[in-house]
Amino acid sequence: MDDIARYGAYLANEKNASQNTISSYLRDVTQFAEYLQNTQSCGLRLATGDMIRSYMYWMQGHGKSASSVTRFLASVKSFYNFLVGNRDMKSNPAKGITAAKAERKYPEILTSKEVELFFGTAPVRGCKGFSGSRHAGTAICHWYPV
Repeated sequence: MDDIARYGAYLANEKNASQNTISSYLRDVTQFAEYLQNTQSCGLRLATGDMIRSYMYWMQGHGKSASSVTRFLASVKSFYNFLVGNRDMKSNPAKGITAAKAERKYPEILTSKEVELFFGTAPVRGCKGFSGSRHAGTAICHWYPV
């Protein structure tokens, strides 16, 4: 059984990884192996940290998102940790490599005017916490269709 197949069995049987994680990690490692074979004429066990960084730059240059590059790095680090743990390799060439942080997509926040418009159009019954106008302070409301 080759290293990638053994790694897949390890993820499934020992790590109890989800099928989605297994599929993604194996795809990442397989694509990296193909890259190494095509560009460096070597296999996964001969990869260096520079080769891993080079592949990450290649991914970015081919339109891969920051989150895909980050997942690749997690996949390859886990793969090499598996090989080191089984004494198939002495060290993890991905150790110490970091990926650019994936840009987070934050939710859009309503402006105070939009909140006023929202609360001003919905009928409210059974609200607690209002003192004065319906726009003042914090309220705990139960919304019921009319």
